[in-house]
Amino acid sequence: MQQISMLLGGFALFLFGMHEMGKGLELLAGNKLQDILEKLTSNKYVGVLIGAIVTAIIQSSSATTVMTVGFVNSKILSLTQAIHIIMGANIGTTVTGLLLTLDIKLVAPVITFVGMAMMLFVKKRKYKYAGTILFGFGTLFMGMNIMGEAVKPLAKNVAFTSLLARSSNPVIGILEGALFTAIIQSSSATTGILITFASTGIIEFSSAFYLVLGTNIGTCITSILSSFGTSKNAKRVAVSHVLFNVFGTIIFTIFALVLPVIPWIQSWTTNVAQQIAFLHTAFNIVTTLLILPLSNVLVEISKKIIQGKDHRDIGLSLMYLNPAAYHDTIPTIAGIKQESLRMLDYAKSNLQLSVKNLLKHDDDKAATIEFNEEVIDYLNREITKVTVKSMTNDLNKYQYKHLSYYLKSCANIERLGDYAYNISNLENAMYSKQIKFSNEAKMEIIEITSELEKMFDVVYESLRDNEFDMKKISKFSFKISELADRNRENSIQRLKSEISNAEAGLMYDKLYTYLMRIRDHLLNISRQYETIYQ
Repeated sequence: MQQISMLLGGFALFLFGMHEMGKGLELLAGNKLQDILEKLTSNKYVGVLIGAIVTAIIQSSSATTVMTVGFVNSKILSLTQAIHIIMGANIGTTVTGLLLTLDIKLVAPVITFVGMAMMLFVKKRKYKYAGTILFGFGTLFMGMNIMGEAVKPLAKNVAFTSLLARSSNPVIGILEGALFTAIIQSSSATTGILITFASTGIIEFSSAFYLVLGTNIGTCITSILSSFGTSKNAKRVAVSHVLFNVFGTIIFTIFALVLPVIPWIQSWTTNVAQQIAFLHTAFNIVTTLLILPLSNVLVEISKKIIQGKDHRDIGLSLMYLNPAAYHDTIPTIAGIKQESLRMLDYAKSNLQLSVKNLLKHDDDKAATIEFNEEVIDYLNREITKVTVKSMTNDLNKYQYKHLSYYLKSCANIERLGDYAYNISNLENAMYSKQIKFSNEAKMEIIEITSELEKMFDVVYESLRDNEFDMKKISKFSFKISELADRNRENSIQRLKSEISNAEAGLMYDKLYTYLMRIRDHLLNISRQYETIYQ
């Protein structure tokens, strides 16, 4: 009973340490991970390299695949780009296995203590995050040490060693490795446990071989779960991940049955823990080298399995954001951005339709404006809910500032949408009272709204590309202000010369109040972005 308690406690410490180390690495990396993935080129080799680097940084292929599925769902990455990243993620995750072969039993408690001291007493965030990494790293090895001590007596237990020996059967070993990894959702954790068993002499490499292959299939459960409620392409990413690892497992199983692969790996080193880490590394590198030239074939197979196309924008639904996955911060921020862009697009559409209706009444346009306003309000509510929930996650400074920014920008977009809707209501009032603008007034309205639409486009592109050119945006803002002042003065002159009447003049002034408020909110969206990097 004591051994079981120690084993469970050690396992809990091991998983906790792995989680803390990964969390610290992700927080220390800041928004660089998102920037790296978002600016990915279409070069397949660069994709694999980036996937490997990101995974090596955060020590979790599961986290990388979840991010990748989220980015594909948000249309930031293509299916082909995502597949290359996942191949790289499989290579990057082997770093954990290699680290676990280090013998640092004596210094692990000291590393844990230093990490905890940094977390508690250091003020600067980046040093706190570094402390979290050290704390997690030390705790991980302490957990391994406790597990090792707990299982030592089992080395003499014939029933237990016989049970492990069964895993030398390819089918049993692969299934056991896949099932256990699917339960704990970490191939690195399963590999760590196998390395612990190997270090205490409980398991031979021949028994661990197929268990390691199975872990690579079991780890796919995370990408499968993260693809629920996402787009067709995001689901295809998860399917491609499964196909990749199943193919690699089949190839390595055939190699092991036909060629002396196991004796060959054993000839490299007599240390069983190192043999397991080497196998884990070799599996992912060799499988990537074999499949990378055929990545387009993998794309086509995934399309055969997940058929059909995504529905077009139907308005009252989230297209790029999965509310259930709010705890996955990086893909959630990407989804929030894409949904914010949708809101901005609907708001611009309402401005255009409202002004066109103002110039020439059309009942169909009025109905579309009503629907668009409903969509804007819906998106604002849903984005706000997810953003507020995400702000309860463990966030670094930049992630928190990004979420705060999108919370404010959505409020600004919702307000400028309201003003576009107010223009439609203004038109309804004018139409019912038979109030009309003069031809000169109509030309002025066309001119100023043209500039406002250009400002909309620049803000949209800036938000999409994460790069605001405040000089360019300010120029549009200044020009719109000048036009508004000039046109209002012209309206007064038309009233004096009786070209226009008082009611039309009042409506004209209200219209310009709404247009200037729209300008103000576009300016707010742009200016507030600068606060992220202050």
